[in-house]
Amino acid sequence: MNFHGCLLLPNVKSVSDALSLWSNNFHSRELKSVFHLFSNLLANRDIDYNSFKDKMLAAHYISDYIRRIYSYIDRSIKDTGNDKNLCYRMSTSLDLDNNDIDVFKDFIESFLHSDNSRKCGISIFLKNSQPTISEIIKKKDIKIKGATKTGFSTIVDSLEKLPKDNKISCTNCSKIGDLIIGLLSPKSMQLEHTDYSFDFICTILEKDHRRLDSESTVLKN
Repeated sequence: MNFHGCLLLPNVKSVSDALSLWSNNFHSRELKSVFHLFSNLLANRDIDYNSFKDKMLAAHYISDYIRRIYSYIDRSIKDTGNDKNLCYRMSTSLDLDNNDIDVFKDFIESFLHSDNSRKCGISIFLKNSQPTISEIIKKKDIKIKGATKTGFSTIVDSLEKLPKDNKISCTNCSKIGDLIIGLLSPKSMQLEHTDYSFDFICTILEKDHRRLDSESTVLKN
C-alpha cells in the first residue's frame, strides 16, 4: 500500500522514479519486497518503467493485487477468539468496494493514527499478564539448541524498559509483538513461525510450536 501511494505522488512521473525514491527512503527488507512484487506481478505485462501512462497502469495492477490479498486474508484467517489485547489498529478496515484512488492512503493514515494507542487495550492485557511476563524475564538465560537468541533477548530488554505507568505506545508494542502473539496463542493450536524468538517464548510458555524455514532460506534452496 505504501508503494502504491509512492507511485501516485505528483512528482513521481514513472515506475522508475517510484523505485528510485523507494530505494532511497526504505530499508533493505521493504526494498526487496517491492522488487520481488514487481518481478512477479509485472513480469508478464508490457510495462514501460519510464512512462507516466504505464505508471498509472502499474498502480492499477498493484491496487487489484492488494484487494485480492486483503480479500483472501479476510476469508481465510481463522479467528481463534483469543485476541484479548484489543489492538485498536485492528478495527481499521479497508473498503474493498471503494474504488477511490486514495482509499489505500486513507486506510494507512487511519491505521497509523497517533490516537490509536490511547484507545488500545494492550496496557490492560500486559498488566493482567504480568505474572507470566515476569516468569519469561526470569528465564531469559534459557538456551535452546539450534536457536539464535538475539530476537528473544531484544524482546526481554524491551519488556524491562516498558513505561512504568503502563501507557504503551504502538512503538512499544511492536518491539514485543512476538511475545504478545505467544501469549495469545491458544494451547489447543500449534503456533507456526519463522522467528527464533518463538522457540524461547513457546518453550517457556509450554506451548506447541513449529519453526518453518525463513524466506531467505527458501529462496537459497
